[in-house]
Amino acid sequence: MSGSGERYDVFLSYARSDDEDGAITRLSAEMSRVFAQQAGVELRIFLDTQHIQSAQIWKARINGALKASTVLVSVASPAYFDSEWCRYEWDHFVARERGPRGDRRFHAIFPVYLDGEPDLPDAAPVVQRWIRDCMARQWTDINGAIYDTEQYTARVFRLVEHIVQAIRAQADGKGGFTDPDIEHHTMVTDYVGDSARFVRLLAEAVNVTIVGLTNGTLAVTLRDALNRKRAYPMALAWDEQGTGEPML
Repeated sequence: MSGSGERYDVFLSYARSDDEDGAITRLSAEMSRVFAQQAGVELRIFLDTQHIQSAQIWKARINGALKASTVLVSVASPAYFDSEWCRYEWDHFVARERGPRGDRRFHAIFPVYLDGEPDLPDAAPVVQRWIRDCMARQWTDINGAIYDTEQYTARVFRLVEHIVQAIRAQADGKGGFTDPDIEHHTMVTDYVGDSARFVRLLAEAVNVTIVGLTNGTLAVTLRDALNRKRAYPMALAWDEQGTGEPML
């Protein structure tokens, strides 16, 4: 559970650059407003810019919020699919859906298309698989819809309907929601063509099974991962400018 003991209905996952014009903040506000109209209660959204103070250790805070959230709303955009941290958040909820207590009929991830359907033909194969997974889910496209118009509200209303159904499924015990008080480990099973991402996954992993890596490559990769793991605690809270903000 998050350090503050808070629970969230929605973890809003996005690339920081997509909120430079306030698009993500407006989406969060409209989701809250529409949900309150439908359910009569507040929608508890975790939005990092609102819930992480500058002095907090941001990764620990986000990990706590991931465990304490019911569903993930991912704002899918080219910048989103280029973010390692967004991939980490996505993988967390994929692992929840596939966990031993999970119900395969239940979906905990709801993509929102900010710039239309994602189309990145030059992306790495692992990103292409991520995009296909995204497009196979219930999605909401707000591309071209102007905030504070009937069109925008109608599209957000559809998204909130899906969220309400998911929350009710969790409450009825049909969603396989992992108890946030139980330690949760994200499971990643994939072909990793990006060597830098592979080193990061090794450095953060608790248990690892590696298939298909040659002996020569394996030694170098494990050495790099071990060096990263040793250095990781020093870099946990601060980016290169010492601002303590997550580097997305």
